[in-house]
Amino acid sequence: MSQLETSKPGERRGGGGGARRGGGPPPGPRLYGGTELTPLGEQAAAKFVRDDNPRFRCETTSIIFDWTFDGPVNRITQNKDTIVIQYGQMNLKRTVYMNQKTHPAGIKPTRAGHSIGNWENDVLVVDTVGFNERFWLTREGVPHTSQLHLIEKFSRPNHDQLRYEATVDDPGAYTATWSGGWNLRWSEGNEPFDYLCQENNRDPGRMILGK
Repeated sequence: MSQLETSKPGERRGGGGGARRGGGPPPGPRLYGGTELTPLGEQAAAKFVRDDNPRFRCETTSIIFDWTFDGPVNRITQNKDTIVIQYGQMNLKRTVYMNQKTHPAGIKPTRAGHSIGNWENDVLVVDTVGFNERFWLTREGVPHTSQLHLIEKFSRPNHDQLRYEATVDDPGAYTATWSGGWNLRWSEGNEPFDYLCQENNRDPGRMILGK
């Protein structure tokens, strides 16, 4: 996945079309999801180092990116007051608190942030804040800051698919919100693999061992 499929700009503070890969600031304004970077976002993009892939540190790449990277088996479990999202990539687990209306104060920033959720008819809406800056937002060179606010929507368009949509709101890095999504294959009965990672392995595609 190179960026969010069918990404589109929001209406917070302007924007304009196009997208460009990382590796140093290009001439003129840099655009992601049709949205210009702020000066702070330009600085973050300019500091991007390709070899600083989080997977080389045995860390999750991104809660967005890792839905599809390497075709992992992911699992979503609904409990009484929480929904647990388990990624096959690096075995990351997220807890979505369904009994909280607001995020608590003093959240310790993490790669997965703090998530609260609610149902809008048959759509699960997940609101996440409290991110650190130690991951790739969607792919290499796409910047973000600790101001990142992510809204995700999960739905079932049919029995065999899970629809995932995300809206990125990061006033530290972007002049407007941007969003996109894709369909994931949904199947019952598949077991997640154990993900064993060797730190400093420069071939991310060979870091998976399963049983």
